[in-house]
Amino acid sequence: MDEKTARSRVKFNLTGGVSLVLLIFIVLLLLSFASLAIAAGRADYRLSTRYAQSNTGYYEGRDRAQQYLADLDGRLYEAYQQSANETDYRAMLADIANETDSELSENTLVQKYDAGENMQLVLSVKVLYPDTVDGPFYEILSEKTASTQDFNYDQNLNVISQTILPLH
Repeated sequence: MDEKTARSRVKFNLTGGVSLVLLIFIVLLLLSFASLAIAAGRADYRLSTRYAQSNTGYYEGRDRAQQYLADLDGRLYEAYQQSANETDYRAMLADIANETDSELSENTLVQKYDAGENMQLVLSVKVLYPDTVDGPFYEILSEKTASTQDFNYDQNLNVISQTILPLH
């Protein structure tokens, strides 16, 4: 083999242009990953803020519900002591419902509390007539959250049509 051809095959030179292009490519990659990390961090912050507000609203509503139950227990205790029989006791329930802004339906009191944005805490309590003064005066039927927002679903797209068209 000739010396000239051997040198030309072995010689591979990186010029400054290739290394500059490689450096620019790496810097652009780092910038894109940094911007994605910042965007994800902002989204996580907004989500955690909304979650914290929702949680706070729920527990504030739950605290008000617990205060309501304590107040209701005292009112039912007084009604039990003042009534001569179950009929008199049940007659006092309408007054208790009006005083506590509760909905009364067949010995069941329903109370609603705000529990954050577009949410309510709904407490349903069945009023009992106890055998003794020691109670219990009520039974919690349900304690649940409900949405206060009406959802308007988009029904413009007919996925399954009522009439089947023949294929041509």
